Amino acid sequence: MPVRGASQRSVTIAKERKALVADLYRSGRTQDSIAKELGITGARVCQILRECKEEWVASAAVDIADKIAIAIAELQDIKSRARESFFKSQQDAVTVTTRKMPAKVDPKLKKPLKAAQAKLRTISQEEKRVGQVGDPAFLHIEKDCTINLLKLLNAFPKEDKTEINNIVQFNWQELVKPIPCELPIASTPSSEIEARIRQELDSVNSSTPNSNGNGQH
Repeated sequence: MPVRGASQRSVTIAKERKALVADLYRSGRTQDSIAKELGITGARVCQILRECKEEWVASAAVDIADKIAIAIAELQDIKSRARESFFKSQQDAVTVTTRKMPAKVDPKLKKPLKAAQAKLRTISQEEKRVGQVGDPAFLHIEKDCTINLLKLLNAFPKEDKTEINNIVQFNWQELVKPIPCELPIASTPSSEIEARIRQELDSVNSSTPNSNGNGQH
């Protein structure tokens, strides 16, 4: 029994220490300052915080799941109410008209009885029914509820963004650079070009017959 009590006490101390470490960490304290204040090593503080973060993540996941379940139940209730209201809006519109008519007096009756019968009134009711197609606003509510339910259940397929990721990008700075030429480009002075043209013209003129047709070769 003493051993069991000691183990329970150690578990209680560990829980209290974990809660204290979590509170100090949430208040903005660093791991080193927490370790110094509680008299434990920094590695122990890191381990406790790792356990706390795992519990926080699990708790957040449970909270989100609970909220999603509540939202789904509420949407289903609204959807059923909208459908019921739409069916009611399809029912015939009934108009009842009530009229009070004077009673018919029997001439064979005596005067006192005639006077009493004349005071009586008969009631006439007329009922009129008009058919209705239903209020489409309730159908819009039901449609919105269905879409939101599908979103909460992740029923819609995810968008394919492969085309966006395969966009070709150009490096314009590289494109505007001059293309390197491995062979040197030979340049000829214009004077040399003119001399060659004159030489070609002189050779053509010397080989052409004169106007008298006595050209010699």
